Amino acid sequence: MRVFLLVCILLGSFLGAGFASGKEIVTYFTVFGIDSNISIVLATIILFFVMVFYFSVSSKVAGFSGVIRLFFGKFSSVISALFVLCIFILVSTMFAGASSIASAIDVVSWAILIPTSIIVFICNYFSLKGISRINAVVIPFMLMVILMVYGVGDISFENGFSIMSSVSAINYVFINMLMMGILIIEIGKGYSKREWFFASMLFSICIGVLLLIANNSLFVVGDLSIDMPILYLAKEKGCVLYICTIISIWLALLTSIISNVFVLETYFDKVIKNRSIRLMLIIAISVIVSMLGFDIMVGYLYSFIGAVGLLFMIVLIKKQRNIKYSSV
Repeated sequence: MRVFLLVCILLGSFLGAGFASGKEIVTYFTVFGIDSNISIVLATIILFFVMVFYFSVSSKVAGFSGVIRLFFGKFSSVISALFVLCIFILVSTMFAGASSIASAIDVVSWAILIPTSIIVFICNYFSLKGISRINAVVIPFMLMVILMVYGVGDISFENGFSIMSSVSAINYVFINMLMMGILIIEIGKGYSKREWFFASMLFSICIGVLLLIANNSLFVVGDLSIDMPILYLAKEKGCVLYICTIISIWLALLTSIISNVFVLETYFDKVIKNRSIRLMLIIAISVIVSMLGFDIMVGYLYSFIGAVGLLFMIVLIKKQRNIKYSSV
């Protein structure tokens, strides 16, 4: 059960609006055509090993702030600020996704943003228990709807390897592992090596299979520039599934916001003592930044996040052998 709940927490962090809407998949895989299937396999393998690495670090260092101080020393303040910026971008992108949902169902943005913000506040106020409980309920529903929309068709690997597609796949992994890596470092110490190893393996396989299924279904979408490509497919399968898909996208962005706000809230706990004020400020700033728009944030700002995530990983790997771990 603990492995299942851990996988749900990780999926809740990973399956944001970008994934559930299809926008992220189109941007980093589908645009490269059939070559992207091999890249998805590559991304799945890299994802597993990166997760195992982060979990191993989490067992030796007390939290994300401890990792920053231990590995970056006098530059820790600058690196921390950079990470906070990246996570704020991720959270803001999810709120921008909520606005895109509002546009899809022809209602004002605040009709979605306000209840979303309230739920995020409530779940984070009760810490990780709130996150794990909501993820354990909504993740199975999200996966069921995604699979119903995409279906399971033939997956071809005929064209083989593409350098640009592979680079994009690596970028995709580190975009998502920036936020997940921090979450893993914060919660990893509470799990045994066996638990986090199997959770990492199950999670990676699940993401890899979902990416392959979704990617091959999205080849038929005529306009790959639309905000939510999955809705193009859902419309063709009836009103009920279309509504369920909208709900699924909203749940995906909700669980992602909850997980990432948890990380931000943990980071700022010594700066702003009052937890309620801390959460409200994080949510308010993220909503304001989200006004840049979902398409711009996924299409442009995500690449910056991927570069930061890759750099962070390289530094950790390079320095870990020379670091004497302690409960920093």
